[in-house]
Amino acid sequence: LTGHTMPVRALEFDDCKLFSGSLDGTVKIWNYRNGTCIRTLRVFDSGGVISLHHQKGTLVVGGENGTIRVYNIAKMTSFTLTGHTDWVNAVRLYGENTLFSCSDDMLVKRWDLEKRQCVKTFTGHTHHVQSLQLSCRALTVAGAASSQSPLVAKRAESENTRPYIITGSLDSTMRVWDIETGECLSTIFGHVEGIWSMAFDAMRIVSGSNDGTMKVWDTITHACLFTVQTSPVAINSVALSDTRIVVGDNDGNVRVYDFRDKVA
Repeated sequence: LTGHTMPVRALEFDDCKLFSGSLDGTVKIWNYRNGTCIRTLRVFDSGGVISLHHQKGTLVVGGENGTIRVYNIAKMTSFTLTGHTDWVNAVRLYGENTLFSCSDDMLVKRWDLEKRQCVKTFTGHTHHVQSLQLSCRALTVAGAASSQSPLVAKRAESENTRPYIITGSLDSTMRVWDIETGECLSTIFGHVEGIWSMAFDAMRIVSGSNDGTMKVWDTITHACLFTVQTSPVAINSVALSDTRIVVGDNDGNVRVYDFRDKVA
């Protein structure tokens, strides 16, 4: 599929459409079955598209200029959210009217799409926040409190159904946040350089770092299960399935690791 005039930074697809976001400031909507471009959205007049997320007819686009654009695809209406002051590296829709975003401004924000405003800012990271993943089920609070006082552990046990998000930052840490309160439930240390990408499921968190390592962590306890020196250069992207991890690095290589081979 050709048509963008600058690098493509973000992709999303569903059963019939592909959304591509580019540094040329546009999002293109494609019928990927026949290769035709259905529509081109001029999202930003200044700065490119850095991130996007599509869910149930809503398309959210994060920009190089720090703004977020929200589209109703059926009606082709849109509005803009302002609050970040630097690149918006990830956007994730949650439920009907909630959006989460993270940025080079070191902040994570929660937005109410009905009110069209930021309702909470999560602070704590000390460098660019590159990745954000969310879950409706809390799998971490008890583990986060395992080394804490009995009182904290008891509180964690009573709250272990709270929904949460995990963010990865160039400050070399991942943080686990309570979706509702914005409280940082846990900080995960281990990488010696910044984290460019992360993914998780009910069992594992996978992180890729500027130090060329991929780490696999226990989702509940946050213990590092193993470290793989996958590359002499930065790991820019990771993806996770039930049995495999896929890693992309700064030299253009893609490596596939299989848990059945113990990811040695």
